[in-house]
Amino acid sequence: MKMGHMARHSIAGTGRALLFVLVMLFGVSASAQYATGDYVSWNTGPWNTLATWRVFNGVSLATSPAPTALQGAPNADDNVWIRNGNTVTATFGTVYHCMNLTVEAGGKLFNNDTGPTNLSYVTIYGTTLRCDGTIGNSPTLDGISFNIEGTNVLLDGTGQFEAARIRKNFSTNPVTGTVLANTSLTIDMDIQLRFSGGTNTMIYNNFDGTTIFNVTINSGRTVNLSGVVGFGNVAIDGVDGASTHARGGHITVNGTLIIPGVLYLLTNNTNVAQQCRFTINNGGYVRCNQINAGASGTAGHVLTVNAGGTLEVVGAPVAWTLYSTTNNTYAFATTSQTIYSGNGGQDVRPVTGGYGNLRVSSTGVKTSWRRNARERQPRHPGKRSSMSRPATSRSRCRVPELLWPSWLAWSANGLVQFNGTAAPQTINTIGGEEFWNWRIVKSAANPVVTMMSNVSVATVLELNTGAILDLNGSMLTMQNPAAGAIASSGAFSTLRHIRSERTDNTSRVRWSIGTTTGAHLVPFGTTAAYTPFTFNLISGDAGQVTMATYGTLADNLPWPTTPNTVTSLQGTLNLVPDNRDATVDRFWQVDVTGAPLAHLSFAYAAASFPLLLGTMPSACGRNVGTALALCGRSIRERRLITLSRHRQQRHGLRSVHAHTCAFAVAC
Repeated sequence: MKMGHMARHSIAGTGRALLFVLVMLFGVSASAQYATGDYVSWNTGPWNTLATWRVFNGVSLATSPAPTALQGAPNADDNVWIRNGNTVTATFGTVYHCMNLTVEAGGKLFNNDTGPTNLSYVTIYGTTLRCDGTIGNSPTLDGISFNIEGTNVLLDGTGQFEAARIRKNFSTNPVTGTVLANTSLTIDMDIQLRFSGGTNTMIYNNFDGTTIFNVTINSGRTVNLSGVVGFGNVAIDGVDGASTHARGGHITVNGTLIIPGVLYLLTNNTNVAQQCRFTINNGGYVRCNQINAGASGTAGHVLTVNAGGTLEVVGAPVAWTLYSTTNNTYAFATTSQTIYSGNGGQDVRPVTGGYGNLRVSSTGVKTSWRRNARERQPRHPGKRSSMSRPATSRSRCRVPELLWPSWLAWSANGLVQFNGTAAPQTINTIGGEEFWNWRIVKSAANPVVTMMSNVSVATVLELNTGAILDLNGSMLTMQNPAAGAIASSGAFSTLRHIRSERTDNTSRVRWSIGTTTGAHLVPFGTTAAYTPFTFNLISGDAGQVTMATYGTLADNLPWPTTPNTVTSLQGTLNLVPDNRDATVDRFWQVDVTGAPLAHLSFAYAAASFPLLLGTMPSACGRNVGTALALCGRSIRERRLITLSRHRQQRHGLRSVHAHTCAFAVAC
């Protein structure tokens, strides 16, 4: 019994020894991170109160002294640590200085002032701004702010960082006199900037002289300017891009930057060494309310959205407060993305060089502004879209002078409207374009929209005043099987039609008709003649119907070589050299992928009617030619309107109705 009692006491004694050793080890570990001369918080209190600090003596905080009056509060050559359990207040009205700043887990730094413009600045001259505890007073507005003056400063940590502003403000270290003309900040943690008064610009270069301030937001990190909508701006050259001083720099976004106010993309600097640049890299995302890109000085401002980068503008009705190409460069990579998602109308500016992928969503009219008259008018491209929004909402994009080289994204019920009347417009999109609804409203002077790439329309193509769509060797695909999917506010005519007219039959309309019965009108024409074609599905499944046509001279040349080759115009009339003088001067291609019963109607112009068949009435004004590939059957020679019953059966045609203005066949 006695020996057992002694054993228990021995074990307990060993436990106390271990506990003491662990406490000593933790004490050494906590102190080991501090260097001799570092300012370490000892109490909760104001930054400039000496009792708040201990100056680490290299051994222990417990034996380290408080700073003397001669030493004063932390200065530009001092490292500062705010420990667990301590709150340091940097009150409004004073600028605070340190070499490096670390807020440890459980520590806190703020200015404890909710005044919207009562900001206090802590200035960093070294390489470290680390927050493992709390900076600011979230969710309450607090005016703590930072001047970044070190050559390369890393802002990181695992805590909560919320400040009012981050800027550059000085060019020299006030203690050492070191010149700090070039300053770079890398943000490698999620931070919030909250400010609601004054000029409300939260990131910018504020030095009154010639300096550079670079800011990089690392991949996976978010800088969120929060607060009142419309407040919270980002600039480089001062608070609005127009400082009287030579403030340059480069903001690079590899992560996420949320700007509820204005993104200033301009400068009045004149020396290229102080050029201002804003870059969104692969995976980077920037959302702003508005963009101000007014004219810049000769130093220039460069906006770059690289492949995989995204710029979103939500301001409505004003997305761009100013747009200028004067010393401003806009470079959108083909696989970048620009989104206009404001709830209401937005101005979609025609950035020089064009957008990459352009997405329009939400409600309202998205209107492209024209360029200045002295500038070359660009082409007008686009591609597809897949926005999600309420089915009752409507998005419309008017496109008079707009260029995007990759794709235009549309929402369900969205409408893209081409209404440029000052010049012809073109669509030139890598991979083709897709529109939900497409409307063309042009003018008699400039009625043409030219397709330089394929276009697919999900619902309705509407040709209105002065609207001529030139397929130009491209494919127009109508996804809506309804007979009225190609529509107009007025009658189709020589001023309102679709132009095919390619001898290789590459200017095609492909209509996904399927089993939807009815007369599907394709308003083919030229400025000389309106020559519509109608595919009237009676029954069966037509699948996809592809249609093309072109007119020839009186000798019927050139003959088609694609998709089916015409090798002869010989026929029962045995004319010399062939039947060209008895054949209407036009070819058609009509192909189907299904097995339909349909009536096909071909319109024609009197001027192309063969003289050997008689004189056409002057009121006709239309021309009929020959089907090249009819209902999937290859026709090797051109047919006359006055086909015999025998030749109708030979070519699988059950009826041919010849009259003064058109003829029809069935297949």
